[in-house]
Amino acid sequence: MTATGTHPTASPRAEFPTLGLLPRADTQAGDFVRKHPTYDGRGTVVAILDTGIDPGAKGLQLTSDGKRKVLDFVDCTGSGDVPLSAPIKSADDGRLEVEGPSGRRLRLNPEWRNPSGEWRVGAKRLYDIAPSQVKTSVQAERKDRFATHAQVLADSVSARLAEAKKNTKPDDDTRLELDAQAGVLASLGESYADQGPYFDCVVFHDGEQWRAAIDTAESGDLSEAQALGAYKLTGDVGHLCKRQLLYYTLNFYDDARTLSIVTSVGSHSTHVAGIVAAYHPDEPQNNGVAPGAQLLSLLIGDHRVNSLETGVGLTRAANAIVEHGADLANMSFGEPTAASNVGQWVQLVRNEVVARHRCIFVSSAGNEGPALTTVGAPGGTTDGIISVGAYVGYEQIKADHAMYDTVKDTVFTWCSRGPTADGAVGVDIYAPGSAIASYPAYSQQRLHLANGTSMSSPNLCGCLALLVSAWKQELADDSPDPALKISPYRVKNAIVATAKQFGDELGAGLVQTDAAWQYLKKHAERRYEDVEYAVRVAETGNSRGIYLRDAEDSACARHLQVLVAPVFPGDARAKLEHDPDGMHGESQSQARFDYEQRVILVPSASWVRVPEALYISSEGRVFSAKVDATQLEPGRLHVASIQGFDSACVDRGPIFTVPITVTKPLPVEASACVRFNDLRFLPTEVVRRFVAVPYGATKAHLTIRAGNAAANSSAPAMFYLHCIQLARQERFTKYQLKARVNIGHPSYVSGAGSAEQCYTNSMDVIGGATLEICVAPFWSQLDPHEIDVSVEFNGILPAGSEHAGTSESHGISSGIVVNGNYIVSRTDFVAAVRPEYEIKPDATLDTLRKSLRPTEAAISPMGSERDLHLTTGAMIQKLMLEYKLEIKSDNTSLRLRMPAVDTQIYENWADDFALAVFDANKRRVAVQISYTSKITLKKKGDYLVRVQIRHRSAKDLESLKDLPLLVDFSLGSSIKLSTASSIASALTSSITGTPSPVSAIARGSRVPLFFKTDAASLPSDAAPGDILYGSLSLNKKTAKMALEYVVPTAKSVEKESPNGEKSTDEDISDQKAMEEAMRKLRVEWIGKTKNEAERSKLVSELVAEVKDSEEDHAAILAAQLDTIDVGRKTLPWNADSKFTEPAANKVVTIADKIVSLTQNLALTSRLYENQTKDEDKKLKKKADLAKTRLTNALTSKCRALGYLTTQTSFMSSASDASGDFVDVEAEDGAEERLAALERAVKELGRWTDKKAQADSVEYLMASLPLFVAKQQYGRALQPVLKWIAAAPLSRANAGERKAMTELRDLLLTKLQWSLWTGHFKELALVDTPASYEAMYKLPWKKGPNNEHTLLDFKRQQSIREATRHAWAGYKKHAWGKDELQPVTQSSNLRWGDWAITLVDSLDTLKLVGLEEDYVEAKEYLRTVRFDRSPAGYSVSFFEMTIRALGGLLGAYELDQDPMLLEKAKQVGDSLAYAFDTPTGLPTSYVDVNRKKSEYSSRICIVEAGTLQLEFKKLSELTGDPKYSRYAERAQDVIESGKRKHEGLYPAYIFTDTGIFDGSSEYSMGAMSDSFYEYHLKQHILHNGKEPKFMKRYVTSVEAVKKMLVAKSESGYTYIGKLLAHASAPDTEMEHLACFYPGLLALGAQVLDRPQDLVLAEELARTCYASYEMTPTGLGPERFGFKTKEEAKVHNGYQLRPGSSKTFNGDGMGAADGRYILRPETVETLFVLYRVTGDTKYQEWGWNIFLAIEKHAKVEFGYAGVADVYQTNTTWNHIDAMESFFLAETLKYLYLLFSPIDVISLDEYVFNTEAHPFRIMK
Repeated sequence: MTATGTHPTASPRAEFPTLGLLPRADTQAGDFVRKHPTYDGRGTVVAILDTGIDPGAKGLQLTSDGKRKVLDFVDCTGSGDVPLSAPIKSADDGRLEVEGPSGRRLRLNPEWRNPSGEWRVGAKRLYDIAPSQVKTSVQAERKDRFATHAQVLADSVSARLAEAKKNTKPDDDTRLELDAQAGVLASLGESYADQGPYFDCVVFHDGEQWRAAIDTAESGDLSEAQALGAYKLTGDVGHLCKRQLLYYTLNFYDDARTLSIVTSVGSHSTHVAGIVAAYHPDEPQNNGVAPGAQLLSLLIGDHRVNSLETGVGLTRAANAIVEHGADLANMSFGEPTAASNVGQWVQLVRNEVVARHRCIFVSSAGNEGPALTTVGAPGGTTDGIISVGAYVGYEQIKADHAMYDTVKDTVFTWCSRGPTADGAVGVDIYAPGSAIASYPAYSQQRLHLANGTSMSSPNLCGCLALLVSAWKQELADDSPDPALKISPYRVKNAIVATAKQFGDELGAGLVQTDAAWQYLKKHAERRYEDVEYAVRVAETGNSRGIYLRDAEDSACARHLQVLVAPVFPGDARAKLEHDPDGMHGESQSQARFDYEQRVILVPSASWVRVPEALYISSEGRVFSAKVDATQLEPGRLHVASIQGFDSACVDRGPIFTVPITVTKPLPVEASACVRFNDLRFLPTEVVRRFVAVPYGATKAHLTIRAGNAAANSSAPAMFYLHCIQLARQERFTKYQLKARVNIGHPSYVSGAGSAEQCYTNSMDVIGGATLEICVAPFWSQLDPHEIDVSVEFNGILPAGSEHAGTSESHGISSGIVVNGNYIVSRTDFVAAVRPEYEIKPDATLDTLRKSLRPTEAAISPMGSERDLHLTTGAMIQKLMLEYKLEIKSDNTSLRLRMPAVDTQIYENWADDFALAVFDANKRRVAVQISYTSKITLKKKGDYLVRVQIRHRSAKDLESLKDLPLLVDFSLGSSIKLSTASSIASALTSSITGTPSPVSAIARGSRVPLFFKTDAASLPSDAAPGDILYGSLSLNKKTAKMALEYVVPTAKSVEKESPNGEKSTDEDISDQKAMEEAMRKLRVEWIGKTKNEAERSKLVSELVAEVKDSEEDHAAILAAQLDTIDVGRKTLPWNADSKFTEPAANKVVTIADKIVSLTQNLALTSRLYENQTKDEDKKLKKKADLAKTRLTNALTSKCRALGYLTTQTSFMSSASDASGDFVDVEAEDGAEERLAALERAVKELGRWTDKKAQADSVEYLMASLPLFVAKQQYGRALQPVLKWIAAAPLSRANAGERKAMTELRDLLLTKLQWSLWTGHFKELALVDTPASYEAMYKLPWKKGPNNEHTLLDFKRQQSIREATRHAWAGYKKHAWGKDELQPVTQSSNLRWGDWAITLVDSLDTLKLVGLEEDYVEAKEYLRTVRFDRSPAGYSVSFFEMTIRALGGLLGAYELDQDPMLLEKAKQVGDSLAYAFDTPTGLPTSYVDVNRKKSEYSSRICIVEAGTLQLEFKKLSELTGDPKYSRYAERAQDVIESGKRKHEGLYPAYIFTDTGIFDGSSEYSMGAMSDSFYEYHLKQHILHNGKEPKFMKRYVTSVEAVKKMLVAKSESGYTYIGKLLAHASAPDTEMEHLACFYPGLLALGAQVLDRPQDLVLAEELARTCYASYEMTPTGLGPERFGFKTKEEAKVHNGYQLRPGSSKTFNGDGMGAADGRYILRPETVETLFVLYRVTGDTKYQEWGWNIFLAIEKHAKVEFGYAGVADVYQTNTTWNHIDAMESFFLAETLKYLYLLFSPIDVISLDEYVFNTEAHPFRIMK
């Protein structure tokens, strides 16, 4: 024995039980790999849908065969997205620098290869992408570091203050200033907030791929930084925080418009990945189940919502699984669901990922047990997904759980159980539910122990990876189609058929890997192993099994119709676009055709009857089943099944199983109490009892009593008490009690009263539904125990609702409604279960609900390559809704609800629901995705709520555009509603004989309760129709009932009688009244006139007139003062104040006069407080007005003296911390001015109350200059900080907030407190973003959907036939010539014999589907020579550029025929001779035969500025830059010319000098139109990479608005022509200018300028009106406007002979009545329809087309119309069919009725002749 008397310690075991660290033995996985070393998962890819794998984790670097372990890291949520800027260039001074969003200059690494020289920048906050552990650590470090520096600063000020207190008096300025500084520092310290590191990101293309560098040091120095590429391509991994070991990877999306920084949101995914496939070459005992497998990390847990999975993350993950060809997917995530096997994502995974693309999808069943029907989605509730429960066995007990003894193999107690609510099995199979596996590097743990179905799922997934690996290496080549993956159905069949049974109540077993492999080999050639069977039971709502849960379900024998249908795996190759010869589709169809199964049906219990045999074809088969549960023991669980066996292969086991679960409930006796005594529990044993809850019950009270008979021999135990009721379309958590109860403590004594252990709890229940009472010892308890359980039911309900629930569900109330518009409201109540006592009604309202309607609603495609729908391949649509929310007090607690879509994930019909709240600074202050919960808004003010709902169908989203947002405000203090037992006692207490309050309710009796609806104190912001929510409690035993109070209409308020404000005839004469009114107008004119001399004269005149009236004199001076001091909310030295020294002195003089005139009257203001007489009210009003004028005057005086005193610009000197103000003692008169300022501020303070001094910006801006002049910046800063802290975040005070924050920063700079200036600068990056977060930007455009209606199709075909008719005329009478003359049925060579109609029409023929004509035209084109023309012909440079060159390039973009590009090059070379001028401007004509230009002294700007698209595109396609240089040179010459009006260009320019012809006009019509068009279209062509074009466009638009846009008397907006020396445009508009509305609409969309869309639509209405006004319905070449009176008598402009009257009643008429088949109006209609989706533009276009058909169509083609006012077509035609009719007019009409993805404006830009050019990438 030892010295202490104990036995010596036994020798320890030599080995640790390492096999249990990551269990593999119980599943046969370890033995399988030892037998087949290469079948260790190699060759397989496993997707991990989780929180994101950590790139730095141990064991997750390489596979066992040396490959990269993780193929890619993908952030599917978008929470790591960094929106990037448009491309920018580095600094012009040659330095390799760009400016980041943080404001830092970023020095770039000269070693980076960037051929384009273009950079994109963005920024990301670390806290937005860091796991919580890292964030907490960084926050603590930063706070400590900041506090240290702040303390040094505070100590310095404190030391100086202590010294000042020794040597100065309390009122000494220096001492007061230091005291203020100390107070400011203390205040700043209390308000410290850390927004975290803010990282600038730089992105560029190195010629091969995109790369990015992140400034993690926040230094701006990237000169030696490594630029990382996309991990998938490069394997690059970087550090975000080296100290915390936080790693990241990158992805780039949408042509690098988005950078994705991928980090882990939590440790879960790394642990899961380690279980599946970790490979530790030096520590094989730590390997995952399948160390040879590769992984795909798919982050579905969103950083923004604490790692909750989101719909967008799930959908993108499904896409990524398919994109990367993953063989398996593991998802250890899930949620309770209100409905099984439904939902957009569930359907997507089941049909696409699993069935079509054959990915084996494994998911955890959940950790919500041990009660039944607690499996979650997606794992336990979804067909096609393998659901995994958590098993614990001997290996785990020894290695993981530190138990001194063992228990039998079992299910972890907390593991969710089946069946699903619709009867499916719920848990398909079990796998070990604990493991010690890899952990993230930032956790500073290599390995970690975790338990849960989250561990069992990856364990199974690893086992399945072994099977897939083995299949690929051994059996794939022998399968019918080696290219196809093994089907998920075959694998599931194998593992279920071979699972090891260990006592699970519902029959699921433990996976056996080797047995499953033997099964796969044995049945490899059995083709029907690839089939899964869907079971549907019609009588129970198409449930997937038979689940008889409630009393009526088992009250009699049930006769059920069961459908069993085969589900075949898909073949992604069989999609039509991938299967041109139909081979794969044929194979699939043949498999269905060949399928048949002759099935033997076997029930597993005698109380189940089924047919003996069943023949099943590919369409499935229905059979009858009888389930008779009437004789089963009530209160217990009964499980059976119907198994179907292949009659040809019975040994294979059942090919399908119909699960049957019966929970026949025990009826409750009249006592409303049920007892279960002497329940004996052995280790791992679960006891379930089922009770039929009586109708009318609302509360169940459960009691557990534990004896202690075995206290000396049994260890204390922990029990789970889990009680559940199921309600349709509700999650099982709705009616649930889950608690842990400790049983068996030695201090308790059995049967000893209070010494006996007793546990009680209660839960809400619904009558009529079965309640499961599940009691289970925790799985690791080692000894037996006995307990008693009793359940008592109570309930009071509104009469008539005894058979209904009582709670609010999904925002839909089922409680008591009290209408506040009634004086008294009555509700009768019933105690339906038992008598209820101690009735004490308590009606409490604690929530105010408001319903908001959206102020904006827009549907648009998501716009990212990540958001294509897996089934359709089309872009997912999003509905953005915007709501305005006003918060009236700080720290307001509220919840935002949208019951149609919130609180759902897997069962959601939509793809995703997300909600964000933004403050008035555009900062996101809250975000909620899928679920909503309470949030607290710290500041009162204006907020914007934006909601995004994603769905694949825009049509389905359309009905939600008016969806209300419910806002539930938590009341600061609850409101009590008075209740009474009678109506009389509810109204008054003075009536005797009223019934006494009820204290008890007998069972079955009805008792009324009366609510006094006049609530004592409604919330101040409660509006009529709002709802107050709360609860009604009648006693402590029953459940609270939901209570709603409808806010009544406002009480009427008696209007005050007239108070004498209006003059009467007795008071004043008409003459005097008129004089008074005229004087008021003249006083107002003081502020309106811009002429200073006139103002002074007017003031003098008015003062002389009112010299005897101090009140009127003051009013005049006040008006004058307002014209001088125009910026009272700014500091006096701010530029907005516009002070000069003379002006400031004048302000002082005027202010003194006003003070002297008003102070006596102002003093009387208090005398009339609370007076009610009309005369007193009049006097009070006058006194208040005088006081206002006085304080305004003193405010202006203080500001003026402040300006005179400082004599320097505080704003400009603030950036220089050492730049003090001029020493006030050093200048003559400075002391006097300072003293005057001090007196003025003191006087202003005397007239301003304390609250106004704190709240009024005007007061602060007037008083602060005194402190500034004294250089007392701390004293100035104190009120500024207080104002900022108290000011609401509203739109109304945005300017004030901006001014005050700038002032705060300036004062801090003057104090040289760089610590705090830097801190606020950091905060501003997050607190005041430039725009709303990218995900929640509201698309202002509505946009059409992608649906192509039958009507659209029919109209499209009509336009196609019109194109065919036009082409047939050209082909018959003008083939190969330039233009058809359709009237004379001849042709012309107008454009130089270049077959211009043929060339111009090529892409139209291709587009509308006239393929034969297109091919024929191309063949003829081969013969056309573009280097010659007939003798004497020159070709028009402008027309041939847009028609010939543009036409050939447009056709090439659609066709890619090299011949077309070669012909385009010929045209470009021929036209290039035009640039042979001194300036490089082209000439108007080219002599292609002589290869020279024809001299033009001047050209119009369209000739010089409508060639850039064509020549740049030619350079891009040919690779020859010379064409682009021609275009750029011409553009540069134009831009360098001097112009009179910024943004407008004269119509002509001289070719020799590049000087504009100053005598020419400005217009959007002929000679100018397309020049302006190409500003925007060059910006689009270059994909936004050339900012100069955007700037030119925007400048020109603003100039057009200012100089050319006008409005007629009748309200038509139009664009006129501005002559050289005119100041206003004329009153005519050209048809050519009708292109401009379309251009504005396009610019509005591309540049996010919604204001331009308003003008675009107005102008388009005018253009269409020019068509509507004519009898033919065709628009004139020019139209103009007269007044209505002029239109009545005016005969119109001179038209062609025979013209009729041209002006209609609106004053609109034709100036040139020709219609030459022009396209501009239909072009605009096409663009507007694409941008807005408004179908009226289609209707307008259709009307124009019908008019063309009626009046322009001739036998061979279409002819222009000579007079649009003449309907006689016999002589009214022009003998010309312009080539642009086919090229533009018909093309735009055709596109108007085409789906929007046909020539998408996101991919193409049209030249001015409607030829589509692909946007450069």
